Amino acid sequence: MDEQITKHFMRSEFACQDNCGFDQIDLRLVNGLELLRNHLNKPVIVISGCRCEAHNKAIGGAKYSQHLLGKAADIRVDGMTARQIYDVARNIVEFHGFGVADSLNFVHLDVRDAPSRWTYNQAGQETPWYEGMKDA
Repeated sequence: MDEQITKHFMRSEFACQDNCGFDQIDLRLVNGLELLRNHLNKPVIVISGCRCEAHNKAIGGAKYSQHLLGKAADIRVDGMTARQIYDVARNIVEFHGFGVADSLNFVHLDVRDAPSRWTYNQAGQETPWYEGMKDA
């Protein structure tokens, strides 16, 4: 049976996509996503949440990805660009890691301890935060 974690999120939305059973998502992340959803008044779609090592490797994820710890989610919001989502999410205190994929239209959000931000190129590879990506 699926578990309702917050008003708008179910545990299954964060489960590893290879059906290994890994679904232990950090509640700080889910609470941050709930705040984001409430602020936007639009559904937040989880593209990727928890990842086991095998799945993370298979999709080319970072070796020390926060997804492996259940502390990250890649998301999108219908009708919004990645930059628009980031502009709201960066003000939610739960989030410390931000990866913005303008061309692929998703945002990586995580609850790591130290602040970090980066962008993704059109191939989905991480690239350094660039000056044109300054905070609004």
